[in-house]
Amino acid sequence: MLRARALVPGRARGRLLAARVGLSFWGGVDPATGTVIDRSHPLHNATITDRVLVLPGGRGSCTGSQVILELLLAERAPAAIVLRDPDDIIALGSIVGDELFGRSFPVVSVGSDGFAGLLEPLADGGLGDGFAERGDLDFGGHDLSQAFCLRRSSERTERCSASATS
Repeated sequence: MLRARALVPGRARGRLLAARVGLSFWGGVDPATGTVIDRSHPLHNATITDRVLVLPGGRGSCTGSQVILELLLAERAPAAIVLRDPDDIIALGSIVGDELFGRSFPVVSVGSDGFAGLLEPLADGGLGDGFAERGDLDFGGHDLSQAFCLRRSSERTERCSASATS
């Protein structure tokens, strides 16, 4: 199980797309297509649309929030973003999308141990080269407004106990 802290509440289910390196949305993702265009990133040419994007964090410009908003408006956004470390820039794009247009996706932080635990089972799926494009993370349709314990694959999402939410 993973312990996660919701930075942006929401519901999500999608196929996992993971990288061990942070991604700059500004100049790294085409908001019209949802494709990673950063040639130096392991996810180059991958499409993040409707995927559960797993990253250690963002990289670069605070304008990344604008790109996330553009992804939402173009209906090219990921289903959710799971981060190792909280990232205000990534969360802000989804928050602004919700406040202004009623469109958002969940953003959660799982910490170093959770991030390593999430990626470890995918090591034979290409993660040694920097990314994996298989497996599922299912939030079970639950509202992620509080911390959760998440189970990988199609198992149900369970709330963490009160002591696990810190």
